[in-house]
Amino acid sequence: MENKTSLCENQAVLSTSTALCTLRAGMDYLLLNKNETLKIEVPYNGYINILPCHAQEELRYLLDGESFSGPKDQNVLQQIKNRQTLYISQKEASSPYIIAFIPQHALTDMQLETNREQFFTADNSRIKLLKKRVIEVENSNSVSKNIRIQSLLLDLIAFQLELITATADSTLHNNLLKKVIRAQMLIEQDLSKSYTISELAKAVGTNEQYLKMHFKRHLGKTIMNYVLEVKMLYAKRLILTGDCRIADVAQMTGYKHATHFSMSFKKYFGILPTALRNSLYLLPFNSTEIAHIVERLSLG
Repeated sequence: MENKTSLCENQAVLSTSTALCTLRAGMDYLLLNKNETLKIEVPYNGYINILPCHAQEELRYLLDGESFSGPKDQNVLQQIKNRQTLYISQKEASSPYIIAFIPQHALTDMQLETNREQFFTADNSRIKLLKKRVIEVENSNSVSKNIRIQSLLLDLIAFQLELITATADSTLHNNLLKKVIRAQMLIEQDLSKSYTISELAKAVGTNEQYLKMHFKRHLGKTIMNYVLEVKMLYAKRLILTGDCRIADVAQMTGYKHATHFSMSFKKYFGILPTALRNSLYLLPFNSTEIAHIVERLSLG
């Protein structure tokens, strides 16, 4: 029989219960020209985005009488609350400002530090172009003027959020890197101590999870593997000097019992510390040559 399977039978059908992605992009905006002054009551909780167009002076504004400022040639994203009074004077400004009011619900996915009121972003070529297009569309008689401006403003906000997030990630990475280096120094400065990960995290001012994750990312090994490595290499150097008893080496590398140290040493190098020490007297090599031999053994 002829195959009369309908097209819809070959297509996946979405359930009526499938969640829809709601776009909550409603916002308000205005263009504040040179020699103009704005005094307005904030319409809702959210953010205000102040975008100077080629401004050469520092941005200043008031929220409920409290003074705020931003560096010149910087865009400002500022937290606002419903019914606050916003005041901006453009009497001495060199260029217009685009000012967008963004309701909180429009940016439900925005991940920013909640303890900060202001965020600044420098212009790049994309942001400059979008600002220019906003002004062009605002001064036009296009039938799609409102939709086009909203689209441009959303693009502007998206690019600024990406810049803010990238800067925050970089700062976080740098701060965590400093903590990792500090933890590394604590481990190395006294190998007779045996820190727990919790003690290291507390000493450098971070939590265990972050320290473990970034320590491995920076040094390519876990904290415990790193601790074992530096202790074993230090122990090997001490033994090869021929001046230390095995019990002394164990103490100097944080082991309470020489037997535990010997087991760890053999597991790491494949040779007992006593056998390494005895080789100084049994083999016709100097300590440097033996050190090279053991170094090769440790890589096997």
